Amino acid sequence: MSAGEKVAMESNVRYYARRAAYEANAAAKAITPEAAMRRRALAEMFSRKAQELCI
Repeated sequence: MSAGEKVAMESNVRYYARRAAYEANAAAKAITPEAAMRRRALAEMFSRKAQELCI
């Protein structure tokens, strides 16, 4: 990247939606029920944040 080159930043909505999908996928692959619960909670939190920004 050169000095004058601009870098596109990911929007908050897109970031939260991407993280929600990532955590939901991780929950589905979790080895223990506790880990799956934590991942589902994170997925729900990120999904809620994305939805709040869309209102």
